[in-house]
Amino acid sequence: MARPGSRNVCATGDRVGWWLETAQGDWRTAEVLLQNGIHANAAFHLQQAAEKALKAVLTLHGERDTSHSGLGLMVALERRGEKFPAKLGQDLRRLDRCDIDSRYPNGVGGPSETFYDRPMVEELWDALADGRPLQDAGVWQEARQRFQQRLEGRELERTPRGWRTLK
Repeated sequence: MARPGSRNVCATGDRVGWWLETAQGDWRTAEVLLQNGIHANAAFHLQQAAEKALKAVLTLHGERDTSHSGLGLMVALERRGEKFPAKLGQDLRRLDRCDIDSRYPNGVGGPSETFYDRPMVEELWDALADGRPLQDAGVWQEARQRFQQRLEGRELERTPRGWRTLK
């Protein structure tokens, strides 16, 4: 039950925060998996971090996209005026393959873990430039900053299912 004066609705700023927080969780998960030699799953979580960070930016534009393609999300954002580093499209194309290939052996012709090794995952890691494919455009920081301001202004409250808008 919601407290008096609170709204249990999903405002744009809340959704941006949800996407960013989840992207950061995927980034941290990828780091732990990489450190423990679980390369295929690390690659999958790197792909997920990029996809969710891009969805946060799309949400800033008031849009929603159910695509799982980082490249497709980037193209959709470019149509809305966002600018990205030239190399990001190539990196996202490689990461997009990890969504399926890292989890299904028929995608790579055998167990995924035998296809993904540390150098390959580190290359994907480096492509994300600290896990924030939007950092060069400044969009990641802007979205994170807005979310942080809402937290500090006590406009959001953590709930077991995410965040609740208070103001």
